[in-house]
Amino acid sequence: MDVTAQNGCSWAATSNASWITITSAGSATGSGTVAFTVAAYTGTNQRTGTMTIAGQTFTVTQSAGTFSISPTSQSFDYTGGTGIMSVTASSGSNWAATSNAGWITITFPPSSATGNGTVAFAVASYTGTSQRTGTMTIAGQTFTVTQSPPPSSCTYSISSTSQSFDYVGGSGRVGVTTQNGCSWTATINASWITITSAGSATGNGTVAFTAVTNNDTSQRTGTMTIAGYTFTVTEAGYVVIGGD
Repeated sequence: MDVTAQNGCSWAATSNASWITITSAGSATGSGTVAFTVAAYTGTNQRTGTMTIAGQTFTVTQSAGTFSISPTSQSFDYTGGTGIMSVTASSGSNWAATSNAGWITITFPPSSATGNGTVAFAVASYTGTSQRTGTMTIAGQTFTVTQSPPPSSCTYSISSTSQSFDYVGGSGRVGVTTQNGCSWTATINASWITITSAGSATGNGTVAFTAVTNNDTSQRTGTMTIAGYTFTVTEAGYVVIGGD
């Protein structure tokens, strides 16, 4: 923008909004020109900012981009899978995609994009007993993912429900029996237990785990959840031999 002033009269230009940057003539004497840039905007509502130039207020208004996604939802069975959707955006509009559920992973784009694009995602397998729902926020829009539980024909059993160790710890294995195509997971609920193989599988399988040394004199107990069953690990307290 142009500034008109008498010869010898000095003035300054400052931005009052972080997204407006003055690129030349932050100050001058006499008439001059102020150049500025406006950052890209990913919000959904119009925004307004100002600059103070030679004591005058200059107002900048920036419109929000327009976005739509297609489709807006997708359903999966208990085995999970992958999906893809389209994003339509006004030219030059930036947008981002985020998952709001730990079992939904966005695989593309890695963080954000500009203009029209696509979003790819993956849904983990599921061993629960009731339908679950999660969402992603894509270009300010909500995309809903629903996942059904395994069919009632899927039944599970584990070879044992507990194991005990002395204080030095050790390793163990638990067998899982189920029908072909029935998926399951194994998770730990204690920091001193580590699953070393088969954190998840489909059909029959084996979970291997280790328990680290217990340096406390008290016995401790931890659990794993395997194919919906609770597996208990008990470890004896540290034994002090000898003494004064």
